Amino acid sequence: IRGSDPRAADTDAASKTSTGEIVPQPGASDPLCACAVDADSPPRLPCCDAWPNTRNTISAADATNAMKFHSGWIYTNSYGAVPRVDFAVTPLLMLPKTVAAYDAFGMTRDDVLQDDAEALLPGAGFTLSDYDHVLYRFDGLNVPYGGIAVRPGKWLRLRYNGQYLIDHEAGHNYGLPHANLWLADNASVYGTGDNREYGNPFDVMGGGDSERNAFYCLYNKAMLGWMPPEKLLKVTTNGTYRLHAHDARTN
Repeated sequence: IRGSDPRAADTDAASKTSTGEIVPQPGASDPLCACAVDADSPPRLPCCDAWPNTRNTISAADATNAMKFHSGWIYTNSYGAVPRVDFAVTPLLMLPKTVAAYDAFGMTRDDVLQDDAEALLPGAGFTLSDYDHVLYRFDGLNVPYGGIAVRPGKWLRLRYNGQYLIDHEAGHNYGLPHANLWLADNASVYGTGDNREYGNPFDVMGGGDSERNAFYCLYNKAMLGWMPPEKLLKVTTNGTYRLHAHDARTN
């Protein structure tokens, strides 16, 4: 999605948005990008095409590659319980307002942007209700986030490129919280201590990198129903138990 020419646009329309970390980039040349994904089989995730010749945007080819990675990553993560994601990348959508006009909406600037993007989808040949999830990639708004998503829900918004952002925010769409660390006192693994948000370095919902073999943790997989109950054991007595790696890329 790209902001329109300020000389040809009114700056008093309405729309909607959400949360992350970004830097404002005023001006008509700063692109705002949105995309939609195909959703006949669960879960459908959309990806967006962005203006290729400006900073912090994404090409159609890169968007497609990112979605292909996510599809395979989710399939592996779920041990095949989730089919490979069908997706579609929209063409670049030209928004009716300037970046400055969207920023004038304050806390709802990205809501307004998303509303405007959704209104343009039919003209680009996309029906929003056909998709289980829709990813909007935009640029230029003064919002306090790199990515944000409704948990659980349909949409996610990205201000920056990055495979981690897609896989992390999609996790929120699926219903997952952040993967934290309990930093216990006195070198213990439990007891009193502090909760560190994003502190789990092995989970993409924490500090893990999906491109470096970080998955969703076992707790999250169980919560999503990806881990069969017979594979889980609640230990209630002393004994010797065998542990298996849940994140190995094998059968």
